[in-house]
Amino acid sequence: MQQLQFEDAWKRTISDQDRKLIYQVFNDTVIDTSSTIKVSNVRHDTNHKEEELMISIIHNFSESDFTLSNCYIEYLENKTVIATQHFHFPTITIPAHTSMPWTFIFPKESFEQQPSWELGELRIGEGAN
Repeated sequence: MQQLQFEDAWKRTISDQDRKLIYQVFNDTVIDTSSTIKVSNVRHDTNHKEEELMISIIHNFSESDFTLSNCYIEYLENKTVIATQHFHFPTITIPAHTSMPWTFIFPKESFEQQPSWELGELRIGEGAN
C-alpha cells in the first residue's frame, strides 16, 4: 500500500493549507501500474527571483528505493516540453511504495516558452536513476 511521507524539514515548515492540498492530491492519485515513478502536480508559485516553484508529489510505485540524484525534471503542457531542469539531491531517498512531496525550482532561463499553467505536468526525464 502506498504511503505518504514528508521529509523532515517539510514536516516543520509546511503551511496547513499546503499540507491539506498535498493530502488531497495524494488521496486522489491512482496507482499507475505502467510506471514505477510518477510525479503529481500540487501547485506552482513564483518567487522573488522570478523562479517557478513546482510543488509536487513524487510517487515511487516500485519495489525499490528511488534517489533524487541526477534527475532531469521536465515541465510539459499538452505533451510539449516547456522547461527542463537538472536536479541532484543524493541524500533524498523515496522508499518503495512511498510518495513524498517536493518542491522543484525552475529558473526563468529553463523555460523554452511561456507556460500557460493549464493542464501542465511534471515528468522525470532522461538521466534519472
